[in-house]
Amino acid sequence: MYPAGSAMAPLDATITTLGTPSVSVSRTEFRTYETATITVEGSGFDPVAATGTRPPLSGKPSGAYVVFGKFAENWRPSQSAPSSTRVNTSQKWAVLAGDMAAIGGPGAGAIELKPDGTFTAEITVSKAAIDAVATAENLVNYGIYTYAGSGATNAGYETYTPITFSDPTGSVTVSKTEF
Repeated sequence: MYPAGSAMAPLDATITTLGTPSVSVSRTEFRTYETATITVEGSGFDPVAATGTRPPLSGKPSGAYVVFGKFAENWRPSQSAPSSTRVNTSQKWAVLAGDMAAIGGPGAGAIELKPDGTFTAEITVSKAAIDAVATAENLVNYGIYTYAGSGATNAGYETYTPITFSDPTGSVTVSKTEF
């Protein structure tokens, strides 16, 4: 209760929405024999929209995994897909700056998830490397994937950008020159 004659100060509140999570990938087509590093930029990953359920970020904003992998058709943690449906060879973990050390720092793959919901990751793409470890028949889709980290589930964090591999086509003609 306020004393008679006193006035309550107006409350100013600003609600910021970060948008829908999305990623842009610097390159999506590769030769089958190629190993390359690409840049993945994310936006709309609201840091407080996913809370970890297991260490090291249990009960805290858990960020997002950013990976190159070979996944099953049904891979989404928000749809109860087991971790066996997600195999990767290059992983970064976008977390708030204050939590980077908790997951081992940049040397262990930590990248900053900024308060505005953006991140930038450098990811290595290699068909040979992923095919060597992703051998189950249900693992069929190569791509750049994002999903909530530390056991959290948030369907909005789940993105998939297909990666394709091809071999050069065409023929080479060799002619013999007489001397």
